[in-house]
This record gives sequence, structure tokens and C-alpha cells, in this order.
Amino acid sequence: MKGSLEVESPWRDPETGNLRKGSAFHFTAPFTEARAPSRKPLSAAPVLRGLHILIAEDNAVNRKLARRLLEKNGHIVHMAENGHEALALLNRERIDVVLMDLQMPEMDGFHAAAAIRASEQLHGGHVPIVALTAHALTGDREYCLANGMDGYLSKPYNGEELDRALVEAMRTLPTPA
Repeated sequence: MKGSLEVESPWRDPETGNLRKGSAFHFTAPFTEARAPSRKPLSAAPVLRGLHILIAEDNAVNRKLARRLLEKNGHIVHMAENGHEALALLNRERIDVVLMDLQMPEMDGFHAAAAIRASEQLHGGHVPIVALTAHALTGDREYCLANGMDGYLSKPYNGEELDRALVEAMRTLPTPA
């Protein structure tokens, strides 16, 4: 199926770094979205599972909410409180998608996204980035997409909106040959 399977036993908790007993299984497999003849509600969108997702968010409550929504769907969550931490995590962990708050201390989401895109120009690859913002003004989405983001999600969001943003962001990846 052109996917991959990883097993970690014992495994490291991504938040604490502590060694845990048992095994963690991660797999990826490309899927295509089936189109039904009738229009379905958003909940009919495919749900991805097992992604390594980086949440770059300075607000602890927002990080906790996003983590719960993502882990509920079987994702592995890594967290950073600013752009510098996000870049450091990207250099040492396998990350499939970044959820990037735009307004963070030390390095905001736009500067972090620019650094990620510059690194991709040098080293290849592509990590989808979804902008997270409390701004929902006309043109904000377009501005984010024009400045290195692959998706846009305005706060507050729910699990269904987050799932849809992840699916859309993953569509930006090149399809395997």
C-alpha cells in the first residue's frame, strides 16, 4: 500500500521524555477520499490517524485542547511554546504536520514558517503547516497561504474542523510515484 509501519517498544513519552512500558505502533498509508453521490456533512470527511503532529502554540489551554482532540484520533503530539522551540523539534523529530499559532513570543508563526520553508529549499521535503489564529477577517486565510502556510484554522475550533484542516493540509504533499 506504499505506507510505513513503525514499532517502538519500550517507547518514549513525547511530552515528558520518560521511557514507557509496552509498545507504540505507528503506521501511514495513502488513502483517497471517496466521493459519494449525495452531499454529506463535514463529519463524513476522512479522518487521518497516527500522524506526528507538532502544535506550536504559546497558550497552555489551547495546547491542551488541541492535544486532546488530536490524541483522541490516535495522533502522536509534540508541543512547542514558540517558533524557536518548533524549529528545534522539527530538527530532531519526525513531524508530519505543524499546527502553527501565528502570534507567539520570541518567534511568531510567520517567521517560523519562513524558516521551515527556507530549510526545505536547501534540504528538500515539505511539512504541511496549518495556521492557527484568532483572526478571522476577510483576507487572513489568503495572507497565510501566500506566506508559507498550507492551511488555515481560526480559533476557537472543534474536532471536526481540526480533522478537516489536517486532511486538507496533507493533500499538499506530493503523491508517491
